[in-house]
Amino acid sequence: MKTLRNYFILTFILISACTIEDSPPLLSIEEEVTGQGDPESLMVLGEKKGNPFTIENVKSALNLLEKKYQKENRRINCSNCSSYLTPTHRYVKFRPQNYDQLAALDLTNYDLWDYPLDVDVQFVGDYYHDPGVGQDGITPFYTLVPYQYPITINVPYDLISEIYLYNEDDGDIQDADPWDPTYPSCIDPTDIKADCPEARKTMINNTTEASKNLDKMGIDRFDLYNLMMELSGNKDEIINPTEQKARISSTNTVAGTIKVKDNSINVDIPLQRVLVKTRRWFKLRRALTNFNGQYSISVNYRKKAIVSVHFTDGSTKLRGINNVWKFWQFAIPIKKTLGEFSTSQLQNVSYTFPYNSNANTNAATQWVAGNTWNTVIDSRNGKLGISGWGTSSLNIWVSSRITQSASAPMLRSVFNTSLLSSAIDFYLLGSTGPIAVAAKKILQNLSPDITLRYSNSANLIMNAAQIKESIYHEMAHAEHYSLVGNNYWIDYISYIVANGGYGNKNSSGSGRIAVAEAWGAYIGGLYGSLHYRSFTGNSNAQLIANRLLDNLELQKPSDASISSYWIPRGLYYDLTDTGEPTSTGVIDNVNLYTPAMIFQSLNGGVLSVGQFKTDLLKRNNNLQITQVNQLIQSYGY
Repeated sequence: MKTLRNYFILTFILISACTIEDSPPLLSIEEEVTGQGDPESLMVLGEKKGNPFTIENVKSALNLLEKKYQKENRRINCSNCSSYLTPTHRYVKFRPQNYDQLAALDLTNYDLWDYPLDVDVQFVGDYYHDPGVGQDGITPFYTLVPYQYPITINVPYDLISEIYLYNEDDGDIQDADPWDPTYPSCIDPTDIKADCPEARKTMINNTTEASKNLDKMGIDRFDLYNLMMELSGNKDEIINPTEQKARISSTNTVAGTIKVKDNSINVDIPLQRVLVKTRRWFKLRRALTNFNGQYSISVNYRKKAIVSVHFTDGSTKLRGINNVWKFWQFAIPIKKTLGEFSTSQLQNVSYTFPYNSNANTNAATQWVAGNTWNTVIDSRNGKLGISGWGTSSLNIWVSSRITQSASAPMLRSVFNTSLLSSAIDFYLLGSTGPIAVAAKKILQNLSPDITLRYSNSANLIMNAAQIKESIYHEMAHAEHYSLVGNNYWIDYISYIVANGGYGNKNSSGSGRIAVAEAWGAYIGGLYGSLHYRSFTGNSNAQLIANRLLDNLELQKPSDASISSYWIPRGLYYDLTDTGEPTSTGVIDNVNLYTPAMIFQSLNGGVLSVGQFKTDLLKRNNNLQITQVNQLIQSYGY
């Protein structure tokens, strides 16, 4: 029977955005469409450059420099100095042959780039697709792996070269190594997660050690750098003494502010805790934006460097499916390449993700990702004393088409791999064709925890307020799952499958639906209202905040013309507010409870509204017991 129950579960992943049907529409704000559809935004590469950082080239340059020093009677602390050099990193090209390998590569948390690191970029786009793999082939990925770490992943790869990286500027000696396999989520040197200080302490910083070793030998790193560039045919990279002096005394940074447009209120919102990556040659740096959307990376770049934004914080990743991307792009976190910038420009590389109403564009997916990401981060900040999803990782998928509206299936934790196929089939709405086939293969490896379809059949996309309410709602379910565990969640979804939806109030097991869906609606409306209420002086924001609370406050539990009338979406709000409109028929004299009190009474032992009431009163010493009984009775329980 358990196997049969799981099969039913896996044919359904939460119906239609977990949205209670009689929710009033959010305020609709007109905004000019930004673009009518963009191209694939693919990078165009130029000629391959001679790589100055190969161990062979560095040794040749060091041999010449040693002879030069001997002629100048300059004392150095080594003889045959190049023999003391060993590679610091491997420059690797991974060639995933199928979607299973592509997903496995993504899960390594290597610092992956979808274009070679030793080739000129003629046009800076969001993605690169290697023409050698064909139109629908999976493009290779490039990365650096510290020399002492073995490559154990079962994905074909080519060792392009063994390289020697050091910091050519004295001021750069403290730069961090860009890769740490032991603590892959600690991608920001200012990260406050408990394990990150230990990660910094134990990190094998090959680049810094190489720099120190050259100093001990008495080798001028600046002189060696110029010889490396000359020998490899990169004379335009040679640094003159005047420039070098200015570089060492400078405090160069790559910095800026990343935002996303909220088209519901016409305000640019800081994009929080999202990854910003920079690169020139093999000098790779990255950091997370702060809660003001600002980032700052201490690094000197010789010439232009590329800057990009990636929707991940090292653990949670936001991926997407749309009509424009290549299939392999579904598997990697959504990203936006901001461009290639000169050294003076790098000190202020800022960007705002613009609204775009055409779902069939990269820009629309990126804009949706920005609003989704901010809502996820905001949900995890312990609002109102609720112990949220915290630092746990999430796989979040947004889609312009072919998927269910929204859900929190928590597939990675709940479902058996052998039965995952049925779950994905339902998630993909039974779609067929190449896009559905590719999406299914990728989703089977990178199972979604939260999903959002952001467009309808006419390719009209949700506005920012709708995205926020939906994601707050689904994060509330994820939060609830973290409290109740797998068995509760399996039974919750199993009920929905057996009843073809929420069923009715008299269905066996409907109590679980009543308490769980009411929680999603409550947090979706409450958190959304709190967010928009904070924009004082913005009339549109205040209207949206009021509308979100009205959706909770104005429920009429007796209106049986609405199929989900029996789900008490306004109950939890009524436990915390004061008063009630007479039109609803609800008697609300309760006002001393908090969201945290309510959340604790949604534990795994609570399977009905009646059990919720009993648990709530017991935990809080029968606080306002008469008024609570009266309130819940007026909701029909």
